[in-house]
Amino acid sequence: MTNNEPKHATMCSAIAILHVFLSICFCLAFFPAPAMAADVRLLPYITVHETYDDNVSFSRTHKEDDYFFNIKPGFTLDYGTEWYNIQSEVAINVFRYINDTDLNTENYLCKLNGGYQVVEQWTLSGNLSFLKDTTLDSELEETGIVNVRSDRERYDAGMGLSYQISERFDMGVDYIYASTNYDRPSYVDYDSNTISLSFNRRINNQLDVFTVRPYYARTQSDVSKMDNYVLSFGWAHPFSETLRLSAFL
Repeated sequence: MTNNEPKHATMCSAIAILHVFLSICFCLAFFPAPAMAADVRLLPYITVHETYDDNVSFSRTHKEDDYFFNIKPGFTLDYGTEWYNIQSEVAINVFRYINDTDLNTENYLCKLNGGYQVVEQWTLSGNLSFLKDTTLDSELEETGIVNVRSDRERYDAGMGLSYQISERFDMGVDYIYASTNYDRPSYVDYDSNTISLSFNRRINNQLDVFTVRPYYARTQSDVSKMDNYVLSFGWAHPFSETLRLSAFL
C-alpha cells in the first residue's frame, strides 16, 4: 500500500460524510413539514487567515518556521418547529504552506444536533458529528498534549431522553459513543462509551439549578481498557440572557 492510499481513503470518507450532512440539512431547509410552521435560519460564512509560525510541528529539537494560510468556508443551518429543532454545521478548512508543502491538508467538520418533544413532558435528543483534523489542532487545544503530528478522524454519536417531572425538577439519561482514529501507526486508535444520568432541581428563585450527575465511561483500544465511575454535583446561575455560570465538583 502506498502512502497516498490512506489519505485517499480519508478524503473519500470525509466527502461521503459531507454529502450525507448536506443532503440532510438542505432537505430540512427546503422541505419543511407542511402541518407545522418552521423557523429556518441559514448562515453561510468564510474566514481567511495568513499566519507565520516559527515552529510548525511543535518540535523541541528540530524547529521549522513557515508561512501558511487557511481558508474556511462553511455554513450553519438551524431548523425548528413547535415540536422539534435541529442545528447543523458543515465546514472545510484548507491549509496551504509556503515551504513545507507536505503539510498541506484539508480539515472537515460536520455537526448535527436535534431535539424532539415526544409528549409534553418527554424530550428526545440526539447528535452526530465528524471531525477530520490533525493532532496539533483541536486535540492540542483539548488536552494540551503535544506529540508527533498526525491526521486524525473523530466520530461522535449520542442520544438522550429527559423527563420534566414538575416545574422545578427534571431528570434525564444520555448515551455517547466516540471513535478516534489516527493516520500515524505510532498512535493508538480508541473508542469510548459513556452513559450518564442527571437530576436537576430549580431553586426557589426558579433561576439557579442544582444538578446531581452520576456517569460511567469506558475507553478501550487494542492495548488498554479503562473504566471510569464519576459522581458530580453542579450549580448553574444565569446572570443575564447572554451570560451563564456553571460549576461542577
